[in-house]
Amino acid sequence: MKQSKKFWTFLSSFVGFGTIIALACAGGDWDETEGSMFAPEIINKPVYEPFFRSQYLPFYKSGFYTNPISACYELNLKEWDLYFNKKVGKESISYWLYEAESKEVNNMIFTIKGTTKDIPKLSEKSKLNSLISVQPSEKATAFLYYVGFAKRNETYTATEGNGWDEKESPTAVDINKQIEGGLKFFTNAKNPLLKERYLFQLIRLYYFNKQYKEAIDLYTANVSSFSNETSMKWRTMEYIAGVYYKQKQYSQANYLYSVVFDQLDEHKQSAYLSFHPQEEKDWQQSLALAKSTHEKAVLWQLFGIANDPALAIREIYKLDPKAAELDLLLVRLVNIEEDRFTSRLMRKAFEPKQEALQPNYTILNTVSDIASKGNTSNPDLWNLAAAYLSYEANKYDKGDSFLKSAEKAKTGDRLIQAQYYIVSLAGKLNRAEKIDAATEKNMLPELKILFDHNFRNVTDVRMNFAERWTRNVLAVLYANNKEYEKSEMIVPGTVAGFLDKNENVKKMIAYYENPKHSELEQLFMQHDSRSKNSYIDLLGVRYAQQDMLDSSLVAFNKVNSDATLLGNPFTIHIKDCHDCDHMAAQKTKYTSAKFIEKMIEMKNKAKVNKAEAAQNYFLVANGFYNMTYYGNARIFYEYAINPNDKTSYVKRETQDDLDCSLALKYYLLAKENSTDKEFSAKCTFMAAKCEQNTWYRNVPAGYEGDFQSGKYFRMLKKEYAATAYYQEILKECSYFSLFNAK
Repeated sequence: MKQSKKFWTFLSSFVGFGTIIALACAGGDWDETEGSMFAPEIINKPVYEPFFRSQYLPFYKSGFYTNPISACYELNLKEWDLYFNKKVGKESISYWLYEAESKEVNNMIFTIKGTTKDIPKLSEKSKLNSLISVQPSEKATAFLYYVGFAKRNETYTATEGNGWDEKESPTAVDINKQIEGGLKFFTNAKNPLLKERYLFQLIRLYYFNKQYKEAIDLYTANVSSFSNETSMKWRTMEYIAGVYYKQKQYSQANYLYSVVFDQLDEHKQSAYLSFHPQEEKDWQQSLALAKSTHEKAVLWQLFGIANDPALAIREIYKLDPKAAELDLLLVRLVNIEEDRFTSRLMRKAFEPKQEALQPNYTILNTVSDIASKGNTSNPDLWNLAAAYLSYEANKYDKGDSFLKSAEKAKTGDRLIQAQYYIVSLAGKLNRAEKIDAATEKNMLPELKILFDHNFRNVTDVRMNFAERWTRNVLAVLYANNKEYEKSEMIVPGTVAGFLDKNENVKKMIAYYENPKHSELEQLFMQHDSRSKNSYIDLLGVRYAQQDMLDSSLVAFNKVNSDATLLGNPFTIHIKDCHDCDHMAAQKTKYTSAKFIEKMIEMKNKAKVNKAEAAQNYFLVANGFYNMTYYGNARIFYEYAINPNDKTSYVKRETQDDLDCSLALKYYLLAKENSTDKEFSAKCTFMAAKCEQNTWYRNVPAGYEGDFQSGKYFRMLKKEYAATAYYQEILKECSYFSLFNAK
């Protein structure tokens, strides 16, 4: 049992049922399928879903612990509905159990018994959910007496809630009176369902009053009165398990928790969290208490969920190869192993394939040995798991053998079919050292499944990571083969700097225009968010950033995009304010093409009309400034490549959008052509902003401070201190104000 030492440490933070179980909020919206291609849902056992592998939250999908009272809400209503022979309605039952105050319960009892004629004492909601018509009337009053008793007990059992709103413990005298009254109710109760519930309430009271011996004695004397048809047997057993835990009788406590875990789905989470073996001795004693092979298997299943699924699988398999408890532990085991190796799946171009992460041979051998025997209740599942783990361990022949044994999975439900093809694709891609026509043809069937909406739309299938990994592997293989256009089509940016050159952007356009593509290429192109127009659009952006405006306009006109800039690209401020520009009313809406068309028009005017040159050059400079990261028209370059998702391809990786050199050039041209001192001051300040932005790109190591004044700040102070614009800058620009004060 050396392998289970961590288990004892892990569980020492949890306590027996009946004490507070408060799980910290981990936060975030992490998708548990990220980095995984093996869906635990293929075992088709929804009741186990909370216990699937979860990396960051206590329970899978649901995230956090569900209070057992909340979990049993529907079950409780169902059982009381049967008590009333389905003649009252669950809404009314819910009202009396969970909403009505004690005085309303008493008033309904008085009304039914006819001891008061003052029916208006009942609230409108009590009248709406009246039990007056229930026959025999004793059935309704017996129910209400129990409800009143249970509501009074909440005073003593409040600590069962969360850890932030505990009530002070009542005095021993009060709770003893409550217990005394409860014993009378229990003795006099004739209905079996009521008798069970009074017994449950009494055990709770004894537990919270620390009368552990009395709780066990009462339970032992009356355990035979519980029916297997309701939840009360298992709910009461959970409290008795808590009593044993408080008395440090851990073997008995953990055995009972395992029975509750097995028998009452609504309490699986609480039973699991309370399950707390201390050491080898009490663990063996718990196993000895098991009355059947099945009960032993459940004990080992709980052990496996909490700590060591491989060990638990081996022990359960010895007991019963067809035990249903094996499947959950298997998918947990596979997902745990995935945590280790999927981080190394992503490859890089022009680098040797990484050596496979050393597999956990305990896991690999456990799964492989059992799968090879073929005598579990779900051999396809085991063969798929063994194939998957073998492929990731570079045991390709072994993986192929297991996959062949799992071929029946291809005729199962869509989820297990999809899993079969994902595992098959994993095997083919993992071993691929190069890509050629034969390799493409070999993996094409699985790739078609990868994009088949009939499989992608299957609930719980983990296609997203499978596709991302597949694209990465293929893109790298094509890049290593110097098929750069193919690589870029499958995963943009695989070859760093490939699109820095306009010639390569043109090659991508030609690639899409070429009518001859392999079936694999056609498949990816059909499911590609990019197209020829995406690269034409990128070329238009690139030409604009290189001051090749005529060529830029030609490109944009080919694309005919109607995407509109969010603000006026010719507006500028002392302090950049993108949101202000985006919210401001725009007389003219600019698309990329209209923007460049206007830039060309103003450049031409500046060249032919000296009188308007300064203003036109300034507006051109604003346009170049706003098409950088610092300006209000980032959308101009961010939407290049994929206009529907600007985050899918960051333009900054292929062209420096922090470069303000063109804006600086035209601000200085505007200044040179200006005879207005105020306007020249404005041009000089904008030149200073460009200078400052350039400095930000290469801040000297160890430099202290937010900015460094340059020659244009000094020029402003020396030549334009008397201008009104100079005073505006002092008010709005804190950096310049600091510089000026020196």
